[in-house]
Amino acid sequence: WKIYPSPYNLIISLNGQYQILNLVHKNKTNQLTLNDLSLNLEKSKPTLKKDIEEINHALNEQCVSLKIDHKGLLSFHYKKVMTIDSMITLLAKRTITYQIMDLLLHNVTYSTDELADALMVSRSTIFKTIRHMNNILKEFSVTITTGPLTLSGREEDIRFCFFAFYSSFGDSTIIDSDSEIDAQYLVDEGHKRDHAFLHFSHFRAALWLSIAKARWKCKKLCNLNRSIKVLIKSSKGFSSLEPLLQDYYLSRSNETLSLNETMWLYLVSLHCISYTRQSNLDDGRSYAFYREESPGVIEAIQRFLATVFPEHMIKDGTLEKMEAYLVNARLLSKMSHTYELHSPTMVTQMKARYSELYQVWLEKLTILKNNPLFGFVHIDYLAAALTTFHASLLMKQSYRPLRILFTIQGPPSLDDYILNEIETLFMQRSTVEFQIEHAVTKESIETYQADLVVCNYDLHLIDEQVCRIHRISNVPTIADWRLLMETITYLSLPAYSQTN
Repeated sequence: WKIYPSPYNLIISLNGQYQILNLVHKNKTNQLTLNDLSLNLEKSKPTLKKDIEEINHALNEQCVSLKIDHKGLLSFHYKKVMTIDSMITLLAKRTITYQIMDLLLHNVTYSTDELADALMVSRSTIFKTIRHMNNILKEFSVTITTGPLTLSGREEDIRFCFFAFYSSFGDSTIIDSDSEIDAQYLVDEGHKRDHAFLHFSHFRAALWLSIAKARWKCKKLCNLNRSIKVLIKSSKGFSSLEPLLQDYYLSRSNETLSLNETMWLYLVSLHCISYTRQSNLDDGRSYAFYREESPGVIEAIQRFLATVFPEHMIKDGTLEKMEAYLVNARLLSKMSHTYELHSPTMVTQMKARYSELYQVWLEKLTILKNNPLFGFVHIDYLAAALTTFHASLLMKQSYRPLRILFTIQGPPSLDDYILNEIETLFMQRSTVEFQIEHAVTKESIETYQADLVVCNYDLHLIDEQVCRIHRISNVPTIADWRLLMETITYLSLPAYSQTN
């Protein structure tokens, strides 16, 4: 959940219920008791029972319940199968915070009394909740005001605030279900019209588009600053993308988008770029990671990277992803420094796992911060991103196959049996397909004949209905990889031994 600096904290009251659902879901043996929960979560049984009652009340309409049997064992009872992520989202949607954010997204301007009546809480609860939210939202340079309820701040920052909040739920359809199709249309049509393809994250593109559509509907539009307009207007990338954006909007509304809105969409498309280049992504497409940029900016970025890497790595294209990231981050930052923000979990993890690399980039960015060509503000977030790129390069350079020496003893037939089991578990190659630009569907799983799907957001697919679905954290930890290896090992076992 904790994807951006604040949204998870906005609904912290859900934390206990989230932990209960997660623990019950992860317990595959159905041997988890109320006592176990109490010890794991350090909560009293009455408190846990109250949380379970609230969970059941929220999930009742979906025909899902969490039961405690006479032995105290906990288990889900389904009349209609549902993913754990969907359950958590349903719980979140019942919170005051979520409902206020949803009203703000659609610009429903209630007075304080009307808001209290609509949410069936007291005025004091409304004011207390909004004070808490404002304390968090200040990082996005926006503020909730009452009388009437509204968000104050630049529209560009307000939209990023919504992206940060809704993306925390790991569900690209949380606002509407149409934007996934619309985002896919724009990406596919863009590929047809463009020569150098940008590679997009389907999740981010769909979510950004759903936010834009909600804001367009209530006539909440951007007003970009003059300097960013000048930068974009001279870009060939924008001139090639603008007709596509206008055609899309015209087909949906019979109107044209303002220049401010098409420019904002162009900039947000840079926020959706995935810096991946895998041979099995699709049929031999060539990729660009940023649209055309002036030679002066490219040279300045290359000089910056040369303070850490040898020059030959810049010339041979090894650092193209880092270069592209800085090109895109600079443009987004010129619109608003808020767009430099990303995952605080990733920042924490990079600091802990690659502390020396992180410090190097933080020091270098501190100097770059004073360069008017860049003027970055949130350098800790940028340092974490550059650390991930740097760590990826080091992983590639240091990779060698793991060499394992087995020695075994036992009855005459045992050595051959163990050898064959080892081959099954460790020597059979898995084939991996990365699907980033398209939604993973039941049809795509069947086409690929997948045995396992690994994801870090909600696919709205039920585990084992199509194949095993394995959810990892948004920013995977060592524990995530350990659990994934256990799952892969289990699936590699011969079918007859999986039940043993």
